[in-house]
Amino acid sequence: MLQPAQITTGLSGNRRGRQRIGIQRSAVLRLAGHPPIPITLVDLTRDGCLIETDAVLAADQQIELGIAGIGTVGARVVRSGTIGYGCEFAETLPSGAITNASRANVVQLESDMAMASADTAPASKISPRQRLLAIAAIVTLPWAAAAGIIAVLR
Repeated sequence: MLQPAQITTGLSGNRRGRQRIGIQRSAVLRLAGHPPIPITLVDLTRDGCLIETDAVLAADQQIELGIAGIGTVGARVVRSGTIGYGCEFAETLPSGAITNASRANVVQLESDMAMASADTAPASKISPRQRLLAIAAIVTLPWAAAAGIIAVLR
């Protein structure tokens, strides 16, 4: 049976060796047997993160997080608090990963992606017949131009 994650109320007992970086970005939570769940990545270190979600997570529960600029990261829930769930990564993130996750070119999943898809029209494919005609025109036109020049010069 799953036990609820340990509730913490303050920053006392903070065992982090690295400084937290406030991210406030959308991310994706993946739980075995469930569809992906949109979450908010509150802060991030190379060793773990703090996430906000409506999903109920248990202490020591193994999860996967999809983080823009980093990719999919395995993690374990280590605590819960009033803000969200503290997670410890299975492996320390490589150098530069936090910079990649915090860059301005990383878009938010829900709002920014919806706007981006609305702004771009779907690309139409060229039918095989149109491709064949284009290839024939590309091959034939230079020869026709050369024949025209020769006819004028005679």
